Amino acid sequence: MTDDLDLHLWYSKRKDIQKYVQIIHFPQAPAQHAAYLQCLRHDAANETFVALIDIDEFVVLKKHDNIVDFMEEHCSEDCGQISLNWNTLTVSNETNYRPVPTLMRNIHSYQIWGTIKVIVRPSYVDTDRFDWGHSVRLKKGNWVDTTGKVIPRPNNWKKQANNGGPSDVGLLYHYRFRSPGEFYHKNCIRGDVLHSRGEQPKCTINRPGTRVDQGMYGGNLDTLAWELLKKMVPKYAIFEKYTNATMKTLYLDYPYRF
Repeated sequence: MTDDLDLHLWYSKRKDIQKYVQIIHFPQAPAQHAAYLQCLRHDAANETFVALIDIDEFVVLKKHDNIVDFMEEHCSEDCGQISLNWNTLTVSNETNYRPVPTLMRNIHSYQIWGTIKVIVRPSYVDTDRFDWGHSVRLKKGNWVDTTGKVIPRPNNWKKQANNGGPSDVGLLYHYRFRSPGEFYHKNCIRGDVLHSRGEQPKCTINRPGTRVDQGMYGGNLDTLAWELLKKMVPKYAIFEKYTNATMKTLYLDYPYRF
């Protein structure tokens, strides 16, 4: 969902994805919770599963070729939501936006967090008591992880966590930084999506080294998400064959702004 029309202009040119991707103008702020709730109540109310994830998050499956097989194995009829733990990716020496896939740019993992996001059955979600996007209140079924463990949902900050959760079946790769330039733009110009438009509670321009930017640098080499993306969509390999200098020829709208 987007609060301006730039993305719509791009989308209007992409006839190839319009069968699969829908863009909704969403000027409401704070945006994230309201957008998730609209999805659950209206846009995907009749779907079997919905992933409550953001544009900077990518599901990485380690033992399944597709999300359907994964859900069939790990989310039975008693499962109302299944959680995946965050794996935070660092900036991998990037400094600003480049018009190549984020999964190719950011290839270093900082650490696996206790923080989770979920894939839910919309019909099981208690949307009248929706209070958080990382996990939801259920009117039916259980919250489970990929081991099958049932997780009680507490009424405190731990409702967004599964500390020590499994990592062998799947993770949610979180590209929260991408580059220092993009992270600055997100937090110090655009503003935080969990607050009113323009509010900047996470702006770190005068507070380097705070918890907000923990995990921005360093990390261990981790190309798994990029390799899986190329396997699923082989044409992405073109970005490994061409430099930024040739992007203008391949994509007429280059350079894009972030």
